[in-house]
Formats: sequence, C-alpha cells, structure tokens
Amino acid sequence: MRVIGTAILMMSALAAQPAAAQALPDTTKCPEAIAAIATCYVARQETGAYLLAAMPKNWNGDLIVFAHGGPAVVAPTPSSSQGDLAKYAIGVQRGFAWIASSYRREGYGVQMAAEDTDNARKFFIASIAKPKRTILHGTSYGGLVGAKLLSDSNSVMVVWKTAVPVLTIVVLMSLRFHSSNFTAGGGFAPFGAHGIFAALPAGVVFALQGFEQAVQMAGEAKNPRRDLSRAILTAMTIGAGIYILLEVCFIGALSPSDIAHNWKNPIGVGDYGPYYTIAVAVGAGWLATVLLADAVISPGGTGLVYLGTSARISYALGDEDVLRNQLRHTNSRGVPVYSILLAFVVGELCFLPFPSWSSLVGLVTSATAIMYSFAPVSLAALQLRDPGRPRPYRAPWPKVINPLGFIASNLIIYWGGFEATWKLLTGIFIGRVFFEIALRRANNVRRTDIDWRAASWIWPWLIGTTIIGLLGRYGKGSHNWLPEWVDLAVVAVFALLIFYYAVSLAMTSEQVQAAVDAEERDQAEEDNLNLPG
Repeated sequence: MRVIGTAILMMSALAAQPAAAQALPDTTKCPEAIAAIATCYVARQETGAYLLAAMPKNWNGDLIVFAHGGPAVVAPTPSSSQGDLAKYAIGVQRGFAWIASSYRREGYGVQMAAEDTDNARKFFIASIAKPKRTILHGTSYGGLVGAKLLSDSNSVMVVWKTAVPVLTIVVLMSLRFHSSNFTAGGGFAPFGAHGIFAALPAGVVFALQGFEQAVQMAGEAKNPRRDLSRAILTAMTIGAGIYILLEVCFIGALSPSDIAHNWKNPIGVGDYGPYYTIAVAVGAGWLATVLLADAVISPGGTGLVYLGTSARISYALGDEDVLRNQLRHTNSRGVPVYSILLAFVVGELCFLPFPSWSSLVGLVTSATAIMYSFAPVSLAALQLRDPGRPRPYRAPWPKVINPLGFIASNLIIYWGGFEATWKLLTGIFIGRVFFEIALRRANNVRRTDIDWRAASWIWPWLIGTTIIGLLGRYGKGSHNWLPEWVDLAVVAVFALLIFYYAVSLAMTSEQVQAAVDAEERDQAEEDNLNLPG
C-alpha cells in the first residue's frame, strides 16, 4: 500500500552501542541493493510474526522501524518483509539500520500490527544493537489509525446509545402499559404479512446494519475464526432485543382511544416523535428532554462512523484506480480530506430524489442489500476456485448459507419497493458510464479491465430484479400483478437461478492466483522515502 506519512519518534538513549554479548539472530540473504554493504537477520516471534533486520557496515547509529501496510493476502513467511526492505533500501544505503515485522497471519489489524512493530524495535535493541534514536516509518491502509482512535473514543457513544433506549423502555413500561392495545384497531398485525415485509426496509433492516463495522474491524481480533461470528450475532441479538422491547413498550404505552378503530394516526400529527409524545403524555417530561438530546447525539455518532467508513471506501477506490488517485491523498495529519469531501457530496446528492426520511432509508437499505448481494456470490466463487488458501475465518455450511444469503438480500431489495430499485438501477448505470469514460481516458492505470464474462450476470440480475419489483406489490409505481406469497417465491427462484449462474461464470483458478500475485506486486511497488538528514 502507499506511504501516507513518516513519523519520527525520538527515544532517549546514551549512544549507539552493540547489544549485550549474546548470540546474534540467524542471518539471511539481503536484497541485492544492500547485499554488499549490510548483514541481514531473521527471527520468528512467539506471535507468529517474522522479523527481518538489516545492519549496515557503516551504521550511523540510527534505527528505522518499518510499519507495513495491509492487508496481507498470504500467510507470513521469513521472507515476508524482503520486498519492503528492497523497496526502502535507500535507508540502509545511507547508514540507517532497519527492522520490520510481518503480520501474524492473513488479513489486517491495526492493534496487532502496532504491537508487532514495537516488538521488532525491542528485539533489535536486545539482540542486535542499541540505537541513538529510532525513526518509525510506515505505510497505512487509508485512515485505519484514525479509525482505531475513533473506535476507542466511541465507547462513550456506545454506552449512551444503549442506555437511552433501555431507560425509555423501563420508564414508559413502568408508568403506563395497556395490554389490550395488542388486539385493538383490527387485531394483531392488522395489515398481515404484507405490512410486516413492507416495514422491514423502512427502518428495521437499516437499524440492524451496524454489524458491518464489526466485520471491518475484524482484522484486529486476536482470534477472528472464533470471535467474528460471535461479535456479529451478539450485536445483532442485543440490537434486535432492544428494538423489539421498544416496540412492545410503544404499543402498550399508547392511549387506547387513539387506536380504537385503526392504526392510521396512533400518536397525533405535528409531534416531535412517538416516544417524546408518549413521554410527555405519561408525565415523564425529563425523559422527553433526554430523548430530544438523543435525537441529536445518536445520529451524530452514527454519522461519524458512516463518514469514516465512506471515506475509507473511497480511499480504497482511489488506491485501486477505480476512482482518481487523489482520493488516497491525506493531509499533514493523515486525514483523507478528498475522500471525506466526496462522501459528503454524494450524501448530499442522495437527498435530491428522496424528499422524506423514510424514502431515503428505503434507498439506503436497498443499496446496501445490492452491495451485500455480491458477498455470497464472491465467497462461493472463491471457495470453488481457490479452496486451499488459508483463511482466518470460514463460514459454516457455505453451500447452504451462501444461496440463502443471496435470496435474503434479494427479498430486502424487493420489499424496498420498485421506486427505490429503478432509481438505484439508473444511478448504477450512469455511474458505470462515467467510470468507463474515466478509465479509458486515464493514463498509467494499474487496474486491469473488468472480466466481462465473470461479470455478465450483474446486469441481467439488476434488470430482472427491477422488473419483478414492477410486477410486485411494494413501493410507488408497482402494479401488484403478482399475488401475495407468489411474489416471494418468484424472487427466491430468480435469485437462485442468478446465484448458481453467477458462480458458474467465476474466474479460473489461474486467474484468481494471478489476481493475488498482482495485489502482492502492487504492495511491493516503490514509493519515495524521505529520511531526516
């Protein structure tokens, strides 16, 4: 990955001196650029990470500790850091000693990488020599360090966003709860399954999408094979439990007279919100004040997380030459300004065709479902074409979960409504046109062109999904030609046909290996290194 900054850490020491008399680490072959002027050492840490060090014959007393980028796509080996040492050989040529640590395993993790990097510094001092000063030079994957700081500082926000709804549940249920409300206004679920399905993309699915952050931070887990599924399922279970209790609390706290005949207007018009109105009605004015504050604080916290996520995505798109490489530029503080600005502009543009919050939530939910739909197809294709590659986490029962996951995402898209689907299809088409124009006009693009055969299923899938939405019963503009339940069966059958067709078009094993090799070469590309003095 690209160099995004060089940090200098001055560490106090009396003078550069050899380590206490002891056996030096095993030597290894140095890169050609420094083979004649330095001695290279290799060692393996207890964590599984490999260390590579280079000591020049004309050592100036300073040590460069290199912090690598990521993610790692292969298991660590004694030669994992050879490419980095060759890339930054200029440091050794100028008299600097050099040491780096590989990852402990495939993937990436800011916290473990920081620990391994510091262990490399300590190893050099204990086993090779004591430097006068240590210079930390590193590459970073977009704003992961900033994301790590954000995740640490977000603890207070997590507590707040959990405590407020739990407090609301306890207070309202203790002050007023009418069990008869659950059978009033037409009985339980008066609009049937159709009403339940229509409500899912209108906020329910959107509220449960926070599991994505757990996946993005999974590289920092010490045991992702064990912890990843636990974190996702635990978070979704807690979130679902809180939301269900909130709904139970809401229904029970309503005034029976407001829902005696129907549920069209259970809390009145022009109120600040349902729970605020109910809190005032039951005499809990202080809770209403807390809910007003929460209406600003909670969305603000969510906005910070999503802005950071969007900036990371656009940074990666710039790094992979999908978008202009200015998106991977950062300012002096390591902030990807252009990526953040792009995320902000795109977010503002999304308000134009969607004047209400509910319609915007439906759009975001459908767009996210489209994005998630690629995951089970890609996973199944990789399991078919590249089954032997070591992976930190393997999903259980992939032959069952992958097609079911694709069906579920297609159902969410369908329930999101025809209006959201055709607008998304139009946006994807326009974006693809602009992307192709930019790609053809760009010079020195490292990114290879798309494999049109492997991607040939995408447009039939998107167009077919839109047509089913037109014939179905959800969203503005749909014709309601497909009977209830038959429409769901049509979506499921169509999804299965597309899924197995898409997997059959997967790249060959040789092409997958070539793609992995290309990614490794990209990580090894030389960047300029600015050293003090």
